[in-house]
Amino acid sequence: HRRGGNIDLLRRLGKRYGFTVTEVPPRRWGGEKISSTAVRSALQSGQAGKAWSMLGRPYSLGGLVVKGRGLGRLLGYATVNLKPRHRQQLIPADGVYVGLARIGRRTLPGLIFIGRRLTVGGGRSIEFHSLGPKPGSRILEMELMFLKYLRPVRKFSRLDLLVRAIDRDAAAARRLRAAAAR
Repeated sequence: HRRGGNIDLLRRLGKRYGFTVTEVPPRRWGGEKISSTAVRSALQSGQAGKAWSMLGRPYSLGGLVVKGRGLGRLLGYATVNLKPRHRQQLIPADGVYVGLARIGRRTLPGLIFIGRRLTVGGGRSIEFHSLGPKPGSRILEMELMFLKYLRPVRKFSRLDLLVRAIDRDAAAARRLRAAAAR
C-alpha cells in the first residue's frame, strides 16, 4: 500500500489474515520488465501501443460526460467530452489517438483528443469523436480505450487547417481499423 508493498509484506499479511501468497516471476516485454512504472511511463510519453502490449489490453480512462462548447459539431467533428472519475487516474500524454469509447453496451471506434485546444482557445479537455454510429445525446458516462498515438497537439493558424488535420487523423484511424479487420 502507498507503493510500499512487497512479497514479504504480503506473506506476513497472509499469515495474519489467512490467505496464501504465490510469487509470480516478473514478465518482460521487449527486454523491459513489465511494471506499473513502465506502463505509466509508456502512457505519459504517448506510447499507447506499448502500454497495451504490457497490460494485455488497451489502457482505459473512464468518467462522466460533460457539456462542451459545441465547437466540434460546428467543424463537422462532434465530440463527447470526458471528465475522469478520479483525479489520481493517469491521463495519457497530450495528443490525438485512435481509440474506442465504451458507452453503455456499445463500443464505438473513433478519435480521442487530450490537451489544450490551442487553435480555438479554451482549457484542457479530453474529447472523443465517433467514426462509427453517433454516441447519442443522453450519455452520462463513458470509458475511453487508447489504441494508438497519432500526433501531438498543434496550433493551426486557421480553422480550415485544423479541419484538414482532423480529416487526416480520421483517415489514418479508418486505415488502421481496416488493416486490423483483415
